[in-house]
Amino acid sequence: MIDRLSDFLNAIQLKLFPFLEENLITLLDSHRKCITTLELVKIEKFIPFNNGWRGRPPYQRASIARAFVIKAVLNITTVAYLRDRILADITLRRICGWDSIRQVPSESTFSRAFKEFAENKLPERVHEILIKQVYEQSLVTHLSRDSTDIPARERPQKKIKNKDLKDCKKRGLKSKHDGKCEKQKTQNLEEILSEISTHCDFGSKKSSGGHRYSWIGYKFHVDVTEESIPITCKLTSASVNDSLLAIPLSTISSQKVNVLYEIMDKGYYVDAISTFIEEKGRKSIICKCPKTTKGKEALEQEELAKKVLNWAPAEDIRFKHRTSVERFNSNLKDNFGGRGIRVRGSQKIFCHLMFSVLALSASYILRLNC
Repeated sequence: MIDRLSDFLNAIQLKLFPFLEENLITLLDSHRKCITTLELVKIEKFIPFNNGWRGRPPYQRASIARAFVIKAVLNITTVAYLRDRILADITLRRICGWDSIRQVPSESTFSRAFKEFAENKLPERVHEILIKQVYEQSLVTHLSRDSTDIPARERPQKKIKNKDLKDCKKRGLKSKHDGKCEKQKTQNLEEILSEISTHCDFGSKKSSGGHRYSWIGYKFHVDVTEESIPITCKLTSASVNDSLLAIPLSTISSQKVNVLYEIMDKGYYVDAISTFIEEKGRKSIICKCPKTTKGKEALEQEELAKKVLNWAPAEDIRFKHRTSVERFNSNLKDNFGGRGIRVRGSQKIFCHLMFSVLALSASYILRLNC
């Protein structure tokens, strides 16, 4: 893949950029970044071109899809600002595929096209094929898993109480999440995903500093490699526990790439998760989080013995690779539009995030050649 990236970058720098500078205005660094991302992603190939319409022909969806990728690359917050930027920048307008200002569609057309992309799962399909091309014959050593909060401008739905906690206590399990993870081991992927809620809800989480915070919206779960390239992404309700997404994410990621180690934090400390991963021939490295007093005391003594002996086990060294998923989440929110979400509904929010993931994946893939 690195050899193909080298040829790809050389073709862009030696042929495409000089040709564009002769026919367009001088290219800025932001223009070069957009062109490189669009040439690597090639999202227009996944949009069918229909010549058999009746009545007024629709705007070209390929140009609108390229505009949404540029929106994520340039971290543009709203469609209105994106359209104003395209109207004011002739180079950016031609990169999208529009020659004149009259060809640029209205905001409502952008919104209708975005709804079509969300229903057809366009960015998700493009990202899946891109990952398969990159890791076609490669081996992923460490796969880090984590979730991040996605606040939304919606009203949360009311929760419906169930009796899962009482049933788990009768069976002698630690919590309702342990019972659900045990149940997931006997289910197929479609059944697991159908039972996970995706509506807007209340969520709470501890920050890296140990402070608890709350939000209204969703959770974005992701598996990334050592290079912070995302492999699998899922959107759930904010109240969904992280452990419930470990088995489905592990199943989907193993279908795309060959993985050796799967690294997770304390939120995934469930016996069913580690046994499921090891049964599939992979190794799980999960940060220990005992729930009993004796277990906590034993863990403290173990950590103290490691400091006295100045000994770092191989699992502790490999666990440090988990910072790749934290870098991905922060970069997604700060630089690729993952923080300022204005759409509503899990389907549209996931589409918005996948456009950001697509742009961020391209930027990380291009770094592999450096």
